[in-house]
Amino acid sequence: MEFLASLHPKTVHYPIALLSIYPVLILIYNFYRNELLAKGALLMLAGGVAGVFLALLTGNSAFQSFVEANARHPQINMITELIEVHEDFATGMVVVFGVIFILHFSYFVRNYIKKDNPTKFFANLPRVLLALSALGLFFLYKTGEIGGKLVFEYGVGTRNFQVH
Repeated sequence: MEFLASLHPKTVHYPIALLSIYPVLILIYNFYRNELLAKGALLMLAGGVAGVFLALLTGNSAFQSFVEANARHPQINMITELIEVHEDFATGMVVVFGVIFILHFSYFVRNYIKKDNPTKFFANLPRVLLALSALGLFFLYKTGEIGGKLVFEYGVGTRNFQVH
């Protein structure tokens, strides 16, 4: 469990990068619809979603290790609540980007592998993906912002843990 907890800081940056690029690719795809952009965006999304699941797994381990190690700290409840808000935003991000992945994958299969005539739903799906990715980007930003606050203001996950 301690091993997984130590991986959390190393696993969060990869999905942040990939999931930050995805909305840009989808925005471009909405103007220039071609298979290469759809494929590239889907690969970015797949890598980002896989990375987010790993970051969530390691984050849960880090949370458990942190609480066990600091159970007697006078302000552990305040830090625990902030970590739970961080976890809530991370879970929301997983849900949003997971839904986006399912929709984008089905869009890609239908339009570029099966080459079916697009229904009204599938014709408008790139715009829906763009809107959902903006929501996902919000969750990504808030997760990172709170995670950064936990590390840089309170020292959570470092040897310098302290509450101001």
